[in-house]
Formats: sequence, structure tokens, C-alpha cells
Amino acid sequence: MITNLNTVKEVAVSFLLLPISETEFSPVVVQHPIFESGFYSTIVNDEFKVVNLLEDEESLKGATDKIRNKIEHADNIYDVYAVIRAPYRLVFLKHAKQYLSLADFSELLADAWVSSENPNDDVNVSVRTLASWFKHADKKALMTEEDYEVYKSLPETITVYRGITPGHNPKGLSWTQSIDTARWFVNRYDKEGYIQKAIIDKSRALAYLNTRNEDELVVDTRGLEFEVITE
Repeated sequence: MITNLNTVKEVAVSFLLLPISETEFSPVVVQHPIFESGFYSTIVNDEFKVVNLLEDEESLKGATDKIRNKIEHADNIYDVYAVIRAPYRLVFLKHAKQYLSLADFSELLADAWVSSENPNDDVNVSVRTLASWFKHADKKALMTEEDYEVYKSLPETITVYRGITPGHNPKGLSWTQSIDTARWFVNRYDKEGYIQKAIIDKSRALAYLNTRNEDELVVDTRGLEFEVITE
């Protein structure tokens, strides 16, 4: 199938029209798929102005109309996708997937995965769903040319590691062949954690993504046995 750009735009607009949720840091920080802050920069009567979207309905309508116009006039899928904030991109793909070509979906999946802070714990997209997506993705669209060559050259048996800290999913898909990288994830927030180690068949490796220089292997963890390394 080919991507149905108009329908994907409709999905993006539906995300735009969701109500803004306040946080303890509002109006500076809000929860919304597109608006990151309640403060919004705009031009009023040829003058630059910062408005509070939580208090000014007219300004909220103006900001919404502006972004809606941007979505509706986008001439490619990537400009539509770029409107969505990183923490909401996986759930956006969940709703838009059926309207995307396999190549477009695969490319956007890779970007959503690496741009999200903690995709393994997304409450809207389960690890099982994510594993299915990676398993059926177009590998060449999913990975850069360089990463795809590394992926193809992986040995039949691979030793992988995963750094775990409190609140993170031990069954997450993000692993690495580098114990030093796993150790960095354990120590980066000065929280007590541990390293998981597993030996997997190559068939469990769903993708190799080195965009963030983390030597990341996306691993199908269903039924995976691993040992815990404490240091």
C-alpha cells in the first residue's frame, strides 16, 4: 500500500485538538501531543507576544488554527510527523500505522524509537506491540545503510546487555553488545541498578540502531532468559 497522507493528517489534527493537561509546573510545562508549554509565541498586531494558552481561549484557538494549517498544507508525511512531540510519536504511529506504507512506517518507527526518552515504558504502546512492529518492519527503511550492514553481519549467537534502574522494564527491547554502555545506563541518574546479560540467537535481533552511539540492539524478549550482573 501507499501512504494515505490526507488520512494521516486527520490523525495529526485529532491529536492537536486534544485538551491541554496541566502539570505541577504549568503553565511552563504542560502535557499535550503538540504543545510543550502553556506559553506560546505569536504575532499580534504586527508585534511579538507571548500568550498563555491555559488562560486565553482566543490565543489557544489562534495557535491551534496555525498548527492545523501547517498540518493540512504539509506535502509529505515527515512534515506531518514532525509536528508531534517526541513523547507522543509512538502512540501517534499506533493510530496512523494503517494509513502508512511499510517503508514510511518503518522509517518513522526508527525515529520515534530513538527520539523517545524511554520507549520501553510507553503506557500507550506495549512492548509486545513494539516487538511486532520491529519484527515486521522494512529493515532497510528502519535502519541507516551503515546500521543495516552491521545488522546483516551479526553472528548467529550474540551476547547482549541491558542496564536497569528502578522503574524501568526488565523485559524492554533495548539491549547492547557493550557492557560499558549498559553500565552507563545504570549509573547515569545515580540510582541503584543492575545489568542484565543474555545470550540470544540472531533471530531475536530485530534491529541495530546506532543513531545515539549506543550500539543498540532491539531484541525480542518474549521468553528470554537472562542473568543479573551486580557490580
